[in-house]
Amino acid sequence: MSLFEYLTISFSLVLSFAVIRIIAALPTILDKARRDWVHSAWTAYTLLAPSWMWWNMWAYHTVSWNYFSFLSILTGPSLFLVQVTALVPTTVSSVTSWRAHFETQARLFFAASAAWWLLAIGNSWLLLGVPLTDPTRIIYFSVLGGFLYAALRPSRRLHAALAIIVCASVFPIMAAFFLSPDRFTASP
Repeated sequence: MSLFEYLTISFSLVLSFAVIRIIAALPTILDKARRDWVHSAWTAYTLLAPSWMWWNMWAYHTVSWNYFSFLSILTGPSLFLVQVTALVPTTVSSVTSWRAHFETQARLFFAASAAWWLLAIGNSWLLLGVPLTDPTRIIYFSVLGGFLYAALRPSRRLHAALAIIVCASVFPIMAAFFLSPDRFTASP
């Protein structure tokens, strides 16, 4: 087993905690009496994001690993778990309105999301050597800015608009990674 494969196990375990939490909550989230489309949109985003994160992990297979790079990579799924925890509480049965729940947790969700995107930019720059001027950075920095603004401004309209914009812009990035996992592979 290579060091990369060994480290990927920790990454996958933390990521799986988030995925399990989302999937287990889906029946409650989709309950017509409590459902909220903004919360559901962000839930869909968080349900698809782990596949992108896991697939993108391959780009790091040539990194020269040390404890700092390991912690930096492991911080990504940890921040993602914070996002999911904001969207889906431990006791989902206690949520009477997903709209009300999201409104109370939106700041944490967007702050953790902004931190995740900042980390993604930093990791790909520092560990993979992807320049900050790479064309994909336009979307990265735009999403980061949107999440930061949403974390600071509690506005349902903003959160709804951002859900539409992020899903429309991030899914093409995901598609690019799925089509070519080596696109951002570090040079040996």
